[in-house]
Amino acid sequence: MVLERICFFGAGVLSLLAVVNPVHGTTIAIYASDFFDPLMNATGDSYETWTGLEADVIRHLCDDGYLNNCTFFKVYDLAGRLQALQNGSADVSIAGISFAEDRAKEGQYIHPYYYGYNGFLYTDDTEALTSYASVKGENICVLKGSVYAEALQSQYGANIVPMEAREDAPAFIKNGSCIAWAGDSIFSFADDSGLERVNLPAFFETPMGAMVALDAPVNLISSLQAGITSLFNDGADSLILQYQEKNLVAPGLSPADENIASQVEAISSFTTPLAISNGSIQTINNGPPGVASGDQFNVTIAIWADNLPPLASLNGTKTFLENDSSWSGIEIDLLKAICNVESITCDQDIIQVATLQDRLTVVTNGTADISVGAIILTPDRLEEAPFIRPFYYSSGLGLFVDQDGYDEFGQQNDPEFIRNKNVCSQEGSAWNAFLDEYSANIVTVDDANGALEAIANGECFAFAYDAFYAIPGLTELPLRFKNTESPYGIAMSPDVSSALYSTIASTVIDGLSKGSDSFLINSQAQASETFNTLVNPALQNVTDIVSNLSPTSPSEPPSEPPSEPPSEPRSPQESGTYVLTTVVLIIPCLLYTTMLF
Repeated sequence: MVLERICFFGAGVLSLLAVVNPVHGTTIAIYASDFFDPLMNATGDSYETWTGLEADVIRHLCDDGYLNNCTFFKVYDLAGRLQALQNGSADVSIAGISFAEDRAKEGQYIHPYYYGYNGFLYTDDTEALTSYASVKGENICVLKGSVYAEALQSQYGANIVPMEAREDAPAFIKNGSCIAWAGDSIFSFADDSGLERVNLPAFFETPMGAMVALDAPVNLISSLQAGITSLFNDGADSLILQYQEKNLVAPGLSPADENIASQVEAISSFTTPLAISNGSIQTINNGPPGVASGDQFNVTIAIWADNLPPLASLNGTKTFLENDSSWSGIEIDLLKAICNVESITCDQDIIQVATLQDRLTVVTNGTADISVGAIILTPDRLEEAPFIRPFYYSSGLGLFVDQDGYDEFGQQNDPEFIRNKNVCSQEGSAWNAFLDEYSANIVTVDDANGALEAIANGECFAFAYDAFYAIPGLTELPLRFKNTESPYGIAMSPDVSSALYSTIASTVIDGLSKGSDSFLINSQAQASETFNTLVNPALQNVTDIVSNLSPTSPSEPPSEPPSEPPSEPRSPQESGTYVLTTVVLIIPCLLYTTMLF
């Protein structure tokens, strides 16, 4: 009986050892070609000594806690980068994988992308190629499995010569097998190769990003999205810009990528002056930012009780959590998406706060985990509570007047006219600082109804409020105030786990990264139409974010079946552990089996 128990116990242990590497949490596939230097040079045993843009990205993800116990699986051909995900050799592939629609059917890209490929031609006779029309019917060498082949074939009529190794290109061109090599601008050839880049614009552009398997766990995707997004969220000081400068721009391999700069601008702050704080920005400091497998979160939500179409219309007593449609709007759609995340359970009792300040107080005192309600980002608010990035909406200062006020001031186009005039505003409003700049006299009111009454009584001529809202009884002046455009964010309690922060940030990214199917942009368009609000030009910023986070490229044709990538041997420590355990546990099983017969 003892032998039987030992045998069955041993079988379980061996099964676990066979499936779960005892010394790793996340296995990352990397492209270990010698000719991948500016992105990854994996020379040496430790990733801490590797160089290149992707090496910097990996260190950020692994060292800062987004991925746990990183181990690595080296692939040596393009096909192996995806195959490693499909056969379970790796959990994530960070290996120069450019976007292609066919690849998106085989695995999931992680948003945002961290680099953009640009396809150029290299040859030993640059004067012979004066336009892309001159490649029609000609042989062009391309690395086997490259996304460039389809563009050269379909758009320019070139004949593709697939190659196993980039370093063979000079010899192929010299012996006449092809007239040029198609590749990215950052991968330069040695000076003695005789190859130079053809003086033509890029024939192909596509983003490059990390990939996971189609059935990858949500917690892994959330961790990767949060980790990569954190490379983009510090404006001009963002890490991705530093990595790009160090590895590509400074060595003269590539100019700064404008698309990456646009993503930084979009993710950091919607380019708003209000979101730039000179003080300390409040952050989450509770646990690692990565999402551990199996984490479950109970989330308490706070929302501003005021009706704020198109952001939120809170009609009726039932909330959206009770499958009732009386609550609607952009923020309601966002909360629905958060509460639909598998690892999140939202408390049925949603806290409705009554004042502007309470929207933050409710998270800073721990009453709620997250708070929404048209929370404009200001320096003071950024220091008071953490905010999810990227942001989900944008607005600016608007002046709302009654019909008499519109008849009198509707043609005004210079903000200076409000100087020394009485303007109604709420206590704690983000717009009070701007009103002070124009020396307006602020008359404090509780809400829009109080402003409507004060305007009727002559106490103020206008109500300062977020632009592009529908306020019953008042009309917004067409006047636009420069430098007041500002984003709205989800405020969080500083005491929630960093894993929950990552999960919710991932939900916002998903809402902005599906192109025309992005639910946040569709929600904004629908809400503005439903509530008949003015067209908000600030929404162009949201459209730009969607464009930057959801780039597309020409389709890549089906490639030949990938060859088996070389297997990475177990480390001596792993092999020894596994073999010793096998020997110790298999002997009782053999004895037990002998006894049965």
